[in-house]
Amino acid sequence: MEDKWLILRFKRGSTDALCRIYEKYEWAMLAVAFGLLNDHSAAEDVVHDAFSPEWGAAVTSRSVDKGVRLGTVTRSGLS
Repeated sequence: MEDKWLILRFKRGSTDALCRIYEKYEWAMLAVAFGLLNDHSAAEDVVHDAFSPEWGAAVTSRSVDKGVRLGTVTRSGLS
């Protein structure tokens, strides 16, 4: 339920909501990126890129579970 509320707030322009989403999923996304890259610095770059404005639509899309989307966005940043 919290994710839906955060995404609604994010869509309305709340930077606090984006920060909370980042805090909530950062470590899981870093684990995926690091597992694939085996490079901590590159993994951090991928996760930070996943939260760039260009990825906002993917993160807030309603078609798939948020955790799955963030994982997909993380993996997409690896290519």
